[in-house]
Amino acid sequence: MVRAAHEAVVPASAATTPPASVMLFLPALTIGGAEIALVRLAGAFAAAGHRVAIVVQAAVTGDTAIAVPPGVELMTLDVRHTRASPFALARRAVAWQADALIAALPHNNLAAIAAGLIARIKYRRRLVVVVTEHAPIALLIAAHASLRYRVLPLLQRACYPMADVRVCASSGIAAEFRALLPAGTTIHTIFNPVVEAGATSADDLRNTGPNGPALIVAAGRLAPEKDFATLLRAFALLRAHRQARLIIAGEGPERARLTTLAADLAISGDVEMPGFSPSLPALLAQADVFVSTSRFEGFGNVIVEALASGTKVVATDCPVGPREILADGAFGTLVPVGDAPAIAAAIDRTLDDCQSRADLRRRAGDFTIDASLAAYRAVIDSRLPPARRKAAPLTLAIYMHDFSSGGVEHATLSLIGAFRAAGIAVTLLVHSDAGELRAALPPDLTVINFATTRTIADLVPLVRYLRTHNPDILLANLDHNNLIATLASLIARLGATRSTTRLIIAQHNALSAEARAMPSLKYRLLPLAYRLLAPRAAGIVAVSGGVADDLVTCARLDRGRITVINNPVVDARLHARAAAPLDHPWVDETATRPLFITAGRLVGQKDHATLLRAFARARAHRPMRLVILGEGPLRPTLEALAEELGIRDDVLMPGYVANPQPWFAAAAGFVLSSRYEGFGNVLVEAMACGTPVISTDCPHGPAEILGHGRYGSLVQPGDIDGLAAALDPDLRQRWSAETLRARADHYTVTASAGAYVALFDRVRP
Repeated sequence: MVRAAHEAVVPASAATTPPASVMLFLPALTIGGAEIALVRLAGAFAAAGHRVAIVVQAAVTGDTAIAVPPGVELMTLDVRHTRASPFALARRAVAWQADALIAALPHNNLAAIAAGLIARIKYRRRLVVVVTEHAPIALLIAAHASLRYRVLPLLQRACYPMADVRVCASSGIAAEFRALLPAGTTIHTIFNPVVEAGATSADDLRNTGPNGPALIVAAGRLAPEKDFATLLRAFALLRAHRQARLIIAGEGPERARLTTLAADLAISGDVEMPGFSPSLPALLAQADVFVSTSRFEGFGNVIVEALASGTKVVATDCPVGPREILADGAFGTLVPVGDAPAIAAAIDRTLDDCQSRADLRRRAGDFTIDASLAAYRAVIDSRLPPARRKAAPLTLAIYMHDFSSGGVEHATLSLIGAFRAAGIAVTLLVHSDAGELRAALPPDLTVINFATTRTIADLVPLVRYLRTHNPDILLANLDHNNLIATLASLIARLGATRSTTRLIIAQHNALSAEARAMPSLKYRLLPLAYRLLAPRAAGIVAVSGGVADDLVTCARLDRGRITVINNPVVDARLHARAAAPLDHPWVDETATRPLFITAGRLVGQKDHATLLRAFARARAHRPMRLVILGEGPLRPTLEALAEELGIRDDVLMPGYVANPQPWFAAAAGFVLSSRYEGFGNVLVEAMACGTPVISTDCPHGPAEILGHGRYGSLVQPGDIDGLAAALDPDLRQRWSAETLRARADHYTVTASAGAYVALFDRVRP
């Protein structure tokens, strides 16, 4: 509904209930990837102020037991079999007054779903049940021949839709479960919590000198799936011509077999198997190379830990996990599973490689504990019953210009859905109630249209709104809207009816680039206006690190006051939208005429003219077609240019398209030719469809998204020849769809909304 700007609402109280009580369910606290991930998650929940308990079927002691983090309760069900645990788990969850139950590993997931039903039916207690998958189910079944594993797919297909939330630890696992579960079942990809944000290891931890033997380290359970036998054979081949030591940190049923094999290979003197190491980070930091030889993985926590230590990695290219983490080999070497000579050769090459330790650590920073916690909190909060949300929900007003189909507008609409799902009362304030995205708004969302002729005229109605409604938070977007919101917030705090609203401004483009690109005085004065007004906001958000750095240099803002929150792009619906049918003859002819796609408003910033010229040069050497999705004032100019270049028959400009994902999925590559960007939503959308991307290396978002060229091609802005050369129809052979989707999964609606909610909690009155 749309309200007039003068309508008043009585402000709500800010009373809140405590954070959700979270219970995590595991078979035992035995060292394993899933167990370590959930124990870390438990510690992060506790540090964030939640009541947290870990429930295990049976107690474990000794070197294989994982320590319980501070602030986390430990409970034991004392049941021998998982099938006996649902009633005991339900009783314990109800008695402890849990709000959410997180389980890991397939059989425990099924037990948790049953416990949730029992709690609801027998005890009238509503539990948010979260099931998490940490390994590919097909390979798990192949490794376990028993009936209880062979029937898992049937049980999962029948039962997992009854869980409130389904989480997979990697994009590869998520893809498998999307195929297994009924169509439309929502699956979230949340990477395992591995490293502390900003944590690094000191270079001086390395204790091997230039003339000493190289130190090779591996870690994991001494079990068949880790295939340490192949590692020992590879090490023997390496040791035949190079001094080296091998340490395998771990314990398990294959210790005796591996010890015998090392003796048979005559390498026992250079191989240590010290059991599980409590100081694994220090050991990884000392290593020259970390090696993972797994036959299958769900994720690969220890690979991330090695990267966080700045240690070079060699890993088998098993179906899921390592390839995503190492980005198709950009951050480490991938070798075939079970190939000892290839592993030995890769270790030998890697020892002589001068890869930057700083680059490896930066890659590990994509898998932080904070990011995982924020994502889990967001999905749990979205499913909590109303009685467990804030007694008076946080009230949020979002101020934006209009509903044009731009990156800011798409991001805002995605966040609105996530905020409302988390129990936040949202009102939308707009300068103009017009634009292509207007129809996409929820019908019950309150929209207040200021309907003024210029942005400066929004000041008076915005001050009036803040004084009469007094929302907890005002979130503003875009340059001039941010400045008007800051002025309105300052004025609304004066007088008899003072507003206590806290203002957060979000910057979506590089301020310096906009000041240079726009000729009018109001843009040239932007840096000065920001320097004077932005520090008055309670919070400042930048959608990329580059935009944040630009605010520091251009507007002289304090970097410590700027929070980087990437745009929300990937959600559960994106994959369904990408799979929608696309009825166009060009799609059926991509084998002979490859298709390139771009999307964005037809304005100078996007520099479609350079793209058309580059396409004309590339098309002169090889048949191809170009689709430009979007609408804007430069359409006549661009159509005339295509005609002039003689490419009009191979260029399609269908205007604004509500669902561009099927076009992205059908393309040989997505192209972004912008002169400048703040982030680059469409790059992430294309990657989420498994489509390779080409982008100008413009300030400031694309290079960050593409890992400075590791996930796509970067060319200089305005470089016609460089862009023409990058229009390679064989791009899909360079980057796998799985790796691109994994990179896109760093930019989910869940993660972005969770970061915003955390910021709201920090600044709210």
